[in-house]
Amino acid sequence: MAELHQTPASLCCCRKSLPVPRAGGSGESERAGPGRRPPRGPRVDVASASNFRSFRLQHFHLDLRLDFAAKEMSGWLVLDLVPVQLGISTLVLDSHPSLLIHSIDWKSPEEEPVSLTYRVDPFTDYGSSLSISLPDTEPGKKIQISVRYTTTDGPAIWWLDSELTCGGAGPLVFTQGHSVCNRSLFPASTPPP
Repeated sequence: MAELHQTPASLCCCRKSLPVPRAGGSGESERAGPGRRPPRGPRVDVASASNFRSFRLQHFHLDLRLDFAAKEMSGWLVLDLVPVQLGISTLVLDSHPSLLIHSIDWKSPEEEPVSLTYRVDPFTDYGSSLSISLPDTEPGKKIQISVRYTTTDGPAIWWLDSELTCGGAGPLVFTQGHSVCNRSLFPASTPPP
């Protein structure tokens, strides 16, 4: 087994090396000049591709099924969202290459469910962006998005065979979704509201 020559603090939850800050830096505060604050804008989460500011989340439902023999987790995610801006045509969620998307549907209170088109694009070495094309949305009018998917092995899920568990009575699945790893368990907008 190869040895890891890094301290635990130098690895993120996805088992990737964290970037090392450069000496001297090049932060905004240095460009603003001594004694001056940089201009404030909306906070940006560089670890998220999601357009979380375009929607207000009303309800989040997650239904998970585990298949220990196949070491596969199937999920059904339902998001009740309210658009907060006019003209939003895409919902972007944080995802992970370990997720296999089977279907995405849209439902509004007055309509039958409609199947939506989507695409998955690389975002970083620890995630992807899931871009879902939406029909016309209206600010303040609730929509419901449901996503069916499976995942087998991502940075937030570990499958242990019976012989690796205490007493060997049965298999075990362990999940840990802190930091940016939840996106390998379900697609979501990772930043807090």
